[in-house]
Amino acid sequence: MDGQRIADIHHHVFPPERPVHRWDIDTDWRDMQDCGVTDVILSCPLETDHAFAHQMNLFLSRQVSENPRHYRMLGALAYDDVPAALEEIAFVMDELHAAGFGINTHNGAVYMGNDSLNPIFEELNRRGAVVFLHPCHQRAPGNEKILFTGNDSVYEYTFDTTRAVMDFVFQDKVKRWPRIRWILAHAGGTIPFLAHRMAISGRWGCIRQDEEEILRALKSFYYDLTLNAAEENYRFMKQFAGADHLLFGSDYPSCDKTILADSLRALQETEAFTPEEKWQILYGTASQLLG
Repeated sequence: MDGQRIADIHHHVFPPERPVHRWDIDTDWRDMQDCGVTDVILSCPLETDHAFAHQMNLFLSRQVSENPRHYRMLGALAYDDVPAALEEIAFVMDELHAAGFGINTHNGAVYMGNDSLNPIFEELNRRGAVVFLHPCHQRAPGNEKILFTGNDSVYEYTFDTTRAVMDFVFQDKVKRWPRIRWILAHAGGTIPFLAHRMAISGRWGCIRQDEEEILRALKSFYYDLTLNAAEENYRFMKQFAGADHLLFGSDYPSCDKTILADSLRALQETEAFTPEEKWQILYGTASQLLG
């Protein structure tokens, strides 16, 4: 697979004023060259309001302009001011020419399924936007308890994605806005594993949709394979989503380049995918979605 283009669609930026992880584009690009990554899609997972989202988008745009052959951006959107978010969508797409948007599962106590945010998703749907969904760096009220080690990212990130997606699907909002092309971080949290349970939950009165409707919504998503570099995970995700709905992601710099290199090597060496499927996961599908 030497010489192949490789796109990392789960790749974060942390601005100097909020240095959760140290990041600069020169170090980033050196690390990507060391690992063999050729195309990087930048996004920011930090909790945001409309003022910070706008500043973040300007920052992202400046970083991309440093190396436009190899970097693109996913714009940030906030949930606190819907009219401002609608203006930001136009600014990000029409003036910054972003590849799409990277949004949080929640900001503060507001999850993406909140009806107050419907106009935002109406506009994203109208534009046929790509939306990369990532768990928010800050915990929502009620989910702050840390159960071990002082770092709950192992489980809480995946559970928060599950909360947000399940709420959105059960409200029929995926069906309502079918032109949004969703990418779910970390292989969708626990969504693929819970898909059958979600689909049959109407049998005990949880939802009105039938099983096929729920599964159709869940299988319409794209899933990145970030932090899921295991043979059994590959085979399960291929069976559930199909290789054409899987993408490579690293979570750099939250995960260092050693983890990125290990994840990439595992994907390149696995027998779970054919060579054609590996190309699709590593570059083809990202190219189709993000340009």
